[in-house]
Amino acid sequence: MIQLESGEIRFKSNQAIFDLNDSSIIQKCNEIKQEYMTMMDDIHSLLINYEDLSNNQKLEFCNSERYYMRMYMKHTMIKVNKCCPD
Repeated sequence: MIQLESGEIRFKSNQAIFDLNDSSIIQKCNEIKQEYMTMMDDIHSLLINYEDLSNNQKLEFCNSERYYMRMYMKHTMIKVNKCCPD
């Protein structure tokens, strides 16, 4: 079964029976990935365009960008696992 918690898709186990069909999971992953990519692009443009940021501010923006990249990759792996199961 899939749990939707704060926009995240989590698997309870690898052998779970899913309530949603595979195409809806893939579609939802694509939508979420697009949102994460938009956030990463926005953060990256801030880092590039605002040269007067302090090192602490740059570090916070980089950490945020890293977080969104991890979430993007997480949903990419969900999609890959649904398209090409072991």
